[in-house]
Parts: sequence; structure tokens; C-alpha cells
Amino acid sequence: MQEQIEYVQTELKRGVSPEDLTKVLLEAGYTPEQIENLLQSVNGQTISAPASAQATKSSTPTWVKILVGIVFGLIAAFVLMVSLVSTSLNSARDSAQDATDKTNLSSLRIQAELFYMEDSSYAGFCDSISVDSLATSLSDMDCAASVTAYRVSNTLLDGAYYCVDSVGAAEVVLRKPAGTSCYASDTTALPVEASQSELSIDSRADSSEIHDEKITSEDSANLLNKLQFNRVDAELFYNDNNFSYLGVCDYLSGDHGVPIETDCADSATDYRVSAFMFDIQKYWCIDSTGHNGSVVANPVEYSCL
Repeated sequence: MQEQIEYVQTELKRGVSPEDLTKVLLEAGYTPEQIENLLQSVNGQTISAPASAQATKSSTPTWVKILVGIVFGLIAAFVLMVSLVSTSLNSARDSAQDATDKTNLSSLRIQAELFYMEDSSYAGFCDSISVDSLATSLSDMDCAASVTAYRVSNTLLDGAYYCVDSVGAAEVVLRKPAGTSCYASDTTALPVEASQSELSIDSRADSSEIHDEKITSEDSANLLNKLQFNRVDAELFYNDNNFSYLGVCDYLSGDHGVPIETDCADSATDYRVSAFMFDIQKYWCIDSTGHNGSVVANPVEYSCL
């Protein structure tokens, strides 16, 4: 060891730099640790071996670095893919849940008409078995009913509301409905794609009264009874026909009890059936807005009013 120290001292005195001396010692077979110890022993100096010597001691092969980069890249891509798939599945699950809730609420329109036919009133419909059984599967169902009207709504996962009522609404609305109508007086509570013309139709239908005219003949009583059943049949047809009334007149004129003396009109979104009642000398009319009463003149469009 003393000989090596004397050699280092001699070379340093000759003006050889520590870096050049380190290279010579590395070529002679000395390790970086041995060289550093020698340099530290000479005159108490602490001289680190050059970076090239350190790199020789601890350098990582390039292929290892590339492999590690690829592995980390694959892990990041996998995490991103899992996140995207999870988001997509959650969105699909939410859409499916909303679609189920809408279908369930739409089915209440038929139950409401059956309830009305039995009691001649919607009062108490919210406490019926149909509504109670559905409330357990809906997250935020709300129901209101009176003698002449009803409304059932549920909050959708996007914060909007799906609502059905006695004037024929089956729509998404932006504000929470109140009372027995899906539509508030504020136009922001209209269906997402509703127009002012649709509002005027619904407002007229909502304000119409169900007339309690005295029916004296058996024929007129039978006619009126059949028309009441047609209200239910029309809603059944609407649900089975991809939510369209188009063709309901042909459906009702088949084996579903519409008398031959009735007048009927239908479209994808509306229908109307009317018949002249000799007892009261007026036309009795039912339509998709929920109207069920007498009118003076026979309607010619899809609405009784």
C-alpha cells in the first residue's frame, strides 16, 4: 500500500492531474474505491474519482432502461383504459336505469285510467297498489291526485324529471313538477323540446271540465261506457306501438269496442275519438290530452277542444 501511495505522490508532484492519474490506475486494474482511498491518503487530500469512473461502477444497461420505460407506459395505458371502460359502463348503466324508470312511469297512465273508470275520480290514486308497488323501485317518485287530475314524476340521474299526468303528458321536464300537472306556469318547466304551441294545448286540456251530463238512453250509456274503455285501450296501444298513437283508430275499430258511429283521428303524438249523444244533443269526446267530456261541435282535429 505504501508503494502505491508513494507512486501517487510522485505523479502528483510531476504535475499529473488526479483525473489523468485515475485513468492510469483504472487501466492498471485498480478499482474506483482503491483509487479514491489512495488519493485520500496523499497529503490528506480528498479527491473523488472522475465521473467516468463512477459511471463505470454503477451504470445501468440501456436495454434495461428501455424495458422499464415500456413497462411503465403499458401500466399507464392500462389504468387509462380501465378508467374509460368504467366511465362508459357507469353511463350505460345510468341510461338503462332511466329508461326502466320511464317505462314504469308510463305504465301508470293505464293504471290511472282504470282507477278513474272504477271510481269516476283520480282521488286516492297515489295510495293505490299500482303506485305503492312502483314507489319501491323508483329513487324519488312523487305523486299528486285530485278528483279530476293526477301527476306522477320521478327524478332522473341527470337531475331532470320524468313526468306523466292526466292531460296526457309523458315527458322529461327541467323543474320539479308540483300539484297535479307536469307543467308549471314558468316555461322553463316545459319538456326539454316543448314549444309554446304545445303549452297552449296542454293548458286548454288541463282547464277542461268533465261534464256530468244526464244520459237517459241505454244506447247512449253503452256508447259512453265503450268510450271510457277506449281511453285505456288507446294507452295500451301507445305503449305497445313504440310510444306512438299512429294507427290507434284502426286498432280501436277492430275488436276493441269503438262503435261505428264514432269519429276518430290519430297521429304519432295525438288521437281523438268523438261520438254524438242524442240524449244531450252534444258530442262526447276523448283524446290523448286526457279530455273526457262533452263538446258542442264535433272536433275535426286530434284534440277535443
